[in-house]
Amino acid sequence: MEKWSESNIEVYAPIILFVYNRLDKTKKVIEALKRNPESENSELIVFSDFPKKMEDYDSVEKVREYIHKITGFKAIEIIERDENYGLARSIIEGVTYVLSRYKRAIILEDDIIPSVVFLDYMNKALTKYRNNKDVMEISSYIEPIFSEDLPQCMFVKNSYCWGWATWEDRWKYFDKSPLKAWKNMTLWDRYRFDVEGANGKSWQLYDNVVGTLDTWAVYWDYSIYKNNGYVLVPSKSLVENAGLDGSGEHQADNRISGNDLMNQKITEFPDVVSENRVLRKRIHDWHKQNSVDIYRRIYHFCIRLVIGIRNIRKLVM
Repeated sequence: MEKWSESNIEVYAPIILFVYNRLDKTKKVIEALKRNPESENSELIVFSDFPKKMEDYDSVEKVREYIHKITGFKAIEIIERDENYGLARSIIEGVTYVLSRYKRAIILEDDIIPSVVFLDYMNKALTKYRNNKDVMEISSYIEPIFSEDLPQCMFVKNSYCWGWATWEDRWKYFDKSPLKAWKNMTLWDRYRFDVEGANGKSWQLYDNVVGTLDTWAVYWDYSIYKNNGYVLVPSKSLVENAGLDGSGEHQADNRISGNDLMNQKITEFPDVVSENRVLRKRIHDWHKQNSVDIYRRIYHFCIRLVIGIRNIRKLVM
């Protein structure tokens, strides 16, 4: 383990924030970021999506009024979309655009509230692993597992999209091709991708293939898996997902929000890039213990199957 201090950071990475119509949560994210001392040295780039429906117009306008009044950062750039992109397209195109200019970036959504040491950790890790292409992502979230005997941070081989960072030369491997990804996965791939069958993420690929879901994060996760990449994670979360109350695109689920945050700086970073097997086993066990019961699994599988057959028939007719 190597100890890192602020003096190791040469340039602070820009922060990308995606917002839509949730003013209260957007304010909480900004205020939390400003409690990070590094914010005054960081550029903030805000992407504001256009209303998807007329009833969202006023709430989107209120968010746009607020983001134009933000202070406390080195520089602020606001990009207001003039058509509705949706979350997946917004993130894919926004991250690609920023990385083409800055080569690395920290990414947040309007419901991901960071701790006071979030930017310190992100910038240290982005600096330390900038030349190691085996490291494809820096994540600030981890499931609420027992972590007292674990290092401050370690590597796993699965991605987390709640407060994350990457580099342009790794993001280039991102490929949103549902059918290709699903076809290329063997049963063993699906088993490993799902953390030994614990979390069922591979079915998100299937849902995208048949049109019952339109997401982006599972493709980034698959791109990391396919390219044998690693993700740095803390032993305890540095972000809280405030969108699990049903207000966002995620279902309400307080078990995984990460509201017991790490507030002490991470100073020790692994020199050897390899997966922590103890951590992987605990992630697997946590998902097994917190997954829905078998009857609900079968029920949701049948729904996906019926809708999938219906959509595939439309494609071939």
